[in-house]
Amino acid sequence: MNIKELVGRNLGLIRKERSISLERVSELTGVSKSMLSEIEKGATNPTIAVLWKIANGLKIPFSELIKSDQNVFRVVGYESRKIIMENGSGMVYGIHEYDESSKSEMYEQIIYPGCVQTSPPHGESAVEYIYVKNGVMEFTTEKIHELLGTGDSIKFTADSDRSYANKGDDNLEMLIFITYI
Repeated sequence: MNIKELVGRNLGLIRKERSISLERVSELTGVSKSMLSEIEKGATNPTIAVLWKIANGLKIPFSELIKSDQNVFRVVGYESRKIIMENGSGMVYGIHEYDESSKSEMYEQIIYPGCVQTSPPHGESAVEYIYVKNGVMEFTTEKIHELLGTGDSIKFTADSDRSYANKGDDNLEMLIFITYI
């Protein structure tokens, strides 16, 4: 990841953590909203003076804007998982939200007995890995039809519609890891 992308990602993460708008960051730093937007997109290479204005305005060390998280360590406790989708056929928990540096995310999905969940394409550059923690899953795309059980896993390019059907008597529990190449 180049420095423009790194600064943009870090600024975006800081804003998200603090739940503040670009407009508010502009007020705090004296850097225009449009410039901040370009920085977050990684579309511009900010000067050292601009980076210092941002760091000072947000009251953070300069290094927070240029840090790389190559040595990331993060624990997500079982009870701190976030439900991101729940309906009559199951639920999806966010475990590790999308990470720009690794271009990946991780979920846990539960599908109730006799139910089916469908998923739209993630794109040609997305590869999905599924590990069946418990249960029996029928995995179907236009071209693929597979039955997987507890302990089985599957890897595929997530470029088409697909369905996951619970063919067992217990909840189907899956870990899903998606990477965007």
